[in-house]
Amino acid sequence: MKMWRVVSGEWRVKRWDGVEPTGDASRFRVRVIDGATETRALEVEGAVATYLASDVVADFPGGVGEAARIAVAQWGEGYGWGTEATVRLIA
Repeated sequence: MKMWRVVSGEWRVKRWDGVEPTGDASRFRVRVIDGATETRALEVEGAVATYLASDVVADFPGGVGEAARIAVAQWGEGYGWGTEATVRLIA
């Protein structure tokens, strides 16, 4: 199993064995969650994802409640999707 680490002071990833990774280090999965239900999922290249107001209305027809969350995970070549960071959605 290969281990990955962030190279100090740089935004690139390097494996412990010194081999540069292949693939895109800026690929992310963004999930919109309402309680236990995933209402929308996006995959983006880069650090920006757009969640339009019309999408919010479609995903939460009764309004955004306490259980609404956004979860983001980064893709790692040879690793898959990383651990999600989750934050409450406030509209």
